[in-house]
Amino acid sequence: MTIHQVIGFCALAKHKSFTKAASSIYISQSAFSRLIASLEDELGVKLYSRDYSAPGLTREGREVLPYFQEIEDSYRSMNEQLERIRQIDKNKLVIGVFNFGLVDEISGTFDEFQRLNPQIKVEVQEHNSESMFRALEEEKIDFTMTVFVPEKLSNCLSSFRIGESRWGAIIPKNHPKAGLKTLTAADLAGEPLIALSSSEYPLIYNELVESFKKKGIEPNIIRTTKTMQGMYAHVTVENAIGITIISPCATAASDMVFIEDMPPEEIKIFWNKKNRRPVLYKYLDFVRRHLGEIYSI
Repeated sequence: MTIHQVIGFCALAKHKSFTKAASSIYISQSAFSRLIASLEDELGVKLYSRDYSAPGLTREGREVLPYFQEIEDSYRSMNEQLERIRQIDKNKLVIGVFNFGLVDEISGTFDEFQRLNPQIKVEVQEHNSESMFRALEEEKIDFTMTVFVPEKLSNCLSSFRIGESRWGAIIPKNHPKAGLKTLTAADLAGEPLIALSSSEYPLIYNELVESFKKKGIEPNIIRTTKTMQGMYAHVTVENAIGITIISPCATAASDMVFIEDMPPEEIKIFWNKKNRRPVLYKYLDFVRRHLGEIYSI
C-alpha cells in the first residue's frame, strides 16, 4: 500500500465522487480509478460501491476509513515538520573550526554577518582533523578554515585564501627563553617540545616535523596533546615549549612567539564543491568583500 493510495481513498471518501476526488489530487479520472482498484485488489475487499443507484463507501470502506485518515494525518504532520526543518536548515550556516585556532582570521565576520542577516543562524562546530574532513566530505558542515587538507579530498574541495598562518612557540614564564621577541628553529634544537597530536592532527604534526628536518633539526617532541588547552597545561606543568601553527592575530598573546625562519602557510576557506546551498555562497561573498580590504584575495 502506498501513501498515494491512502490519500486517494481519503479524497474519495470526502468528495464521494471519482471525478472530484481525482481533481483534488491532480490526476486524471482514469488514473484515479486504477489507483483505487489497485488498493482494493491489495486489500481483497471493495471499498467503494460503483452502483449508480447507491454510490458510496461500502461497509468495509467505512470500517477502514478512520485508519486511512490517521495515516494521512500523520503523513501530512510529518511533511509539515520536515518543511519546518528544511526552512531552519535553509537559513543555517554550519562552520567547522579546529580547536587550536586559525578561526581568528575571520571570527569577526561571524557577528557582523549575523547582524546584517538576522534570519540566518551561524553554528560553529569544533572538530579534530578526522571528524572535520569527514563532516566536510559529507556536507555536515558548510566550510572550514585550515592550512592543510588530505590529498584525497583536494579534487572535491573549493577554496580561497583568507590570510597567512605562522609556526609559533608558546613559552612558559619560567623558561630560560621567556621574554624573547623572536625565535628560530635552531633556537629550539634539543628543547623539549609539546605538539598537537599526530593522531588528531596528522597533517599539522607531519608538516611540523618536516619543517624542522628541512633545517637539519630533529624536533625533541616529548608530548602531544589533542587541544590547545591541553598544550597550555603541559607547557606550564613540564616547563616545555609548545609548538603550533597560529594566525597573525595570535601575536597579541604575550607568551607566544613566531618562529621567524619557518615559512608561513596560507590559511584558506575550504568547502565541498557539491555544496550549492545559497546561504554558504552568501557568506563566502561576504567574507571576500570583508577580507578583500585586508588581503589581496
